[in-house]
Amino acid sequence: MSSRFEYYTTVRSETREGVTYEIKRDTVTGHLSCSCPAWRYQHLPTNERYCKHTRALMQISDEDRRQVTQRPVTERELREMVARALVEAIG
Repeated sequence: MSSRFEYYTTVRSETREGVTYEIKRDTVTGHLSCSCPAWRYQHLPTNERYCKHTRALMQISDEDRRQVTQRPVTERELREMVARALVEAIG
């Protein structure tokens, strides 16, 4: 039996040297989960949880999303991708 969750990407923390957070995607619902404390310790069902990492990944462009699934990214890179997507949306 295969896992319902697949590896999506890794995000490197800016504030905690050497710490990374693994993002996984639910292959049934498409919902993202994160190994960061902010996501793990929420008192919500897992399909209703979000953190800054999963929110950022939902806001970036398709092209940037393809890039982050191919290599680890930093929190700073994610913020830059979100800013770029907002600028493109405003046009």
